[in-house]
Amino acid sequence: MPIENISAQERAENIRKNIEYIMKKGNISKYADLTELIGVKYKTWGSFLKNPTSKSSAKKNFCEYFKIDPYMLENGSLEDLALFGSPKPADMPRKSNICILTDMDSVLNAGPTHKIGPEMAEILVKLAAHYRIGVITGQTYAKICEKVINPIKEIYNGFDFSSFHLLPTQGLEIYQYNSDIGDFEKIFEEKLNDDVMDRVEFALREAAEGHYVEGLSRIERRGGGQVTLVLLTDEKSTREMKQEYDRDRKIRNAIAARVEELIPGVVAVPGGTTSVDVSKAGKQFGYEKIAGIWGVKPSQILCFCDEAYEGGNDYALVKAGAFVRTIRFGWRDTLIAFKDLIELAEQKIF
Repeated sequence: MPIENISAQERAENIRKNIEYIMKKGNISKYADLTELIGVKYKTWGSFLKNPTSKSSAKKNFCEYFKIDPYMLENGSLEDLALFGSPKPADMPRKSNICILTDMDSVLNAGPTHKIGPEMAEILVKLAAHYRIGVITGQTYAKICEKVINPIKEIYNGFDFSSFHLLPTQGLEIYQYNSDIGDFEKIFEEKLNDDVMDRVEFALREAAEGHYVEGLSRIERRGGGQVTLVLLTDEKSTREMKQEYDRDRKIRNAIAARVEELIPGVVAVPGGTTSVDVSKAGKQFGYEKIAGIWGVKPSQILCFCDEAYEGGNDYALVKAGAFVRTIRFGWRDTLIAFKDLIELAEQKIF
């Protein structure tokens, strides 16, 4: 419904509900001077909405009290805020209709054995004020938390991750942040049945014959939809060993091709530096699924990945027609790109 067709009273009631939602989540004494901010200064919710002062001098306090993104007041009005049933950032339209889907290893961090650093943590927090962000990887939910989410929490205690979705196992699982519990929860999972998982494990062992070493290699079931062969485990190999192993991907490409030959219908791709991921769908599945969850066209998603070439584990996105920004020089390359996106959003270009 257009803003002009909503009465001040209706807008006021919606904002009141928003504020009550916020106050139920925390210590109400923290908001003790709301009476001064609203009850006394503006008398009624309607006058608070309509008073020009409330859109200038009070907007900083408003954002702080009600935990909303400043962009909503900078680019709209309190009437805009009243259109939304919850003040959670993910429930509000961004200044930009563009969303970001990013790979994790060697794109956000320095490689498979690294967490993101303080610079990347800072830029992701700033980016989340303007865009919805999805982190997609062949690794597990626990690994995304370890490498991306926890380092942000360590620096920005209490940060609201409502703008984030996590897509482990190439998007066969999707996690969304729940502000009420202060944590992510699974909202989607695409599974393989146990019989197929068993067949995939058997096929991986056969395809990796001569390369699979007991005690050094292992096969993992990641979630309910992906089986991963890890030729060099973190526990039994050094970072340098993993980086030098199968640098040209010949070993893992051969394994992946053989698995697909043995089990028609599955998708096998090299992952990380020493792994092969097998599932019923490639990364394009997560790309298309998150577009539906975000309510955007796939063409509105910017994808950041490091292996968008033929044979790379991100090439499925290229074949799906995604707009892909290939990261060629590691996480610092990503950092520059994200800074550009923030600048574009602040200038209201995106």
